[in-house]
Amino acid sequence: MEEKGEKSLQRGSLSLPDSNASCPDRNAPVSGSNEPYIVLVWDHLRSRLKRICDAIYECGFRPHLIDQPSAVVQACQGSHNVVAAVALGQQFSGPASLALDLIREVKRIHGKIISYENRLRDWPLSQRCLALIAGSTWLLDSTEEGFEEQFRRLLVHLLQEEIVRQCEDEQVKGKMRALEIIGNSAAMISVFRLICRVSTLSDIPILIMGETGTGKELVARAIHQLDPKRCKGPFVPINCSALASGLMESELFGHRRGAFTGAISDRRGLIRSAQEGVLFLDEISEMDLALQAKLLRVLQENRVLGVGEERESAVNVRVIAASNRDLEELVRQQRFRLDLFHRLNVLSVSIPPLRDRPDDLKPLIEFFLARYSYLQPDQPYAVRADFTEALSRAKLPGNVRELENVIRQVLINRLDHSPLDLGDIPEQILVQVVGGDLDALKLPNGTPQRIEEGEQLDSSRLDCVFHLLEANNWRLPQALGNCERSILEIALKRAKGNQSEMAQLLGVTPRTIYNKLLKHGLNQ
Repeated sequence: MEEKGEKSLQRGSLSLPDSNASCPDRNAPVSGSNEPYIVLVWDHLRSRLKRICDAIYECGFRPHLIDQPSAVVQACQGSHNVVAAVALGQQFSGPASLALDLIREVKRIHGKIISYENRLRDWPLSQRCLALIAGSTWLLDSTEEGFEEQFRRLLVHLLQEEIVRQCEDEQVKGKMRALEIIGNSAAMISVFRLICRVSTLSDIPILIMGETGTGKELVARAIHQLDPKRCKGPFVPINCSALASGLMESELFGHRRGAFTGAISDRRGLIRSAQEGVLFLDEISEMDLALQAKLLRVLQENRVLGVGEERESAVNVRVIAASNRDLEELVRQQRFRLDLFHRLNVLSVSIPPLRDRPDDLKPLIEFFLARYSYLQPDQPYAVRADFTEALSRAKLPGNVRELENVIRQVLINRLDHSPLDLGDIPEQILVQVVGGDLDALKLPNGTPQRIEEGEQLDSSRLDCVFHLLEANNWRLPQALGNCERSILEIALKRAKGNQSEMAQLLGVTPRTIYNKLLKHGLNQ
């Protein structure tokens, strides 16, 4: 024991810990783990640091000494098994603020922290609370009898927890992959766990929140398939923004023959069509207030009254609603009912945007390459690092759906089977990477200019058209399709996702907008 401690002292500069000098490597993996469990250590007392390193080695772990918050990220590279042992500093004097900064940094990367100090039990309660607020998981008194034994027991407990967690994470990722929901990031694994939990609560409504293209309908379908009570029933999706308000009531609740002009036969409505299954209401923020009141009654009473009907009929349906807009803000604006919001928000799933989970980009690229491999069936594609890096820097406001469309477009345009690289990325994505906005109808000085019917294009606008054709290999259908998609993306952004406003903006019907968004994969 003493020999190990002396070696650790010789290897590191332990008068104050040095992030560039760690204790001797003992890299044999701990049983049940694929790599040694890293324990980050910061301690301002040389004698106590030796005891801490000895305890870490006895557990089969590898200590790594740190001296500043910036050293935490470097020390954690290549390992997801991270815990920290941080000395707080006597009464938070001297280096105490540094200790708290270290704790916050470890917490930021999802690590667990064991904090300790001499005579900690004598500290004021407020001082100990500060360490917990910063992110400490445990507080130990290093002068108490049995401190080393308690420290070792906590480390072993952490390893056992980590092994179980990693096993559960792999299982839930495999389950979601089978449902075509891909993610490796901690944020998405948390979403996966939540999906598994809420799916079993078969009679409670669910609200799914997320930006356009994050996969709200995929999550709703996953909940339906994992629901032991509802999985054998139908999954009935409806896009609330795609239906005119005058038709939505009939579509949802049904009608009797003759209830209004054109009602030539009875109609059950989508709610009753989802009997024993799930009704998915996408973009529920677009539902008008009168229909929100009727939907609220369905949720409260499990009964439906169709247009022109005299009696309500019982219904057994689980409602899953989704929106890419802030419903709480709409409630404040009195554009969404508060009682309906609370009724739907009992169980909520929030899907983070792709930009907030970069760890998911690579597996998503691999998944989409496999999905569209039939476009280039000769052999699988390799991907160069600059291809992935460029996509990670792109804004991708369409999130996962936009990434999917990019991969599909790349495969369609490929002429050989060399690894995918920067040159394969569409120009509109490269514009995002360099920080610009795609707008083919802007002049070089950035001033929009209207093109009147029959007007000839000047040279600057001809250049825009030329670049559009070049980017699409002079294939007219593809160029027109990409131009139409770009126009839809710009209008979608201008209308903040509201398809009715898009229809007014572009001078077409809501149904046309719905069909075109569906065609280009922009309808979620």
